[in-house]
Amino acid sequence: MSEHLSFFAHEHPQKKGESYTVGFSFPFRGRFFLYSDIKPLNGSPIVIHKALEVAGVPSPRSVTRARF
Repeated sequence: MSEHLSFFAHEHPQKKGESYTVGFSFPFRGRFFLYSDIKPLNGSPIVIHKALEVAGVPSPRSVTRARF
């Protein structure tokens, strides 16, 4: 999900050995938030979240920040 909520993607990883991977290209540069919900065997559900800054071509659309 992009910082300004102008972009969202719902992806499902593919299992490769002991790991899970997702092939994905971000549509524009900026700050994005990644969320992963998992449920370990015999465990409680967990949500892992990370923020990352993506470099590259700027978004072609102008985004105005909303203040709440």
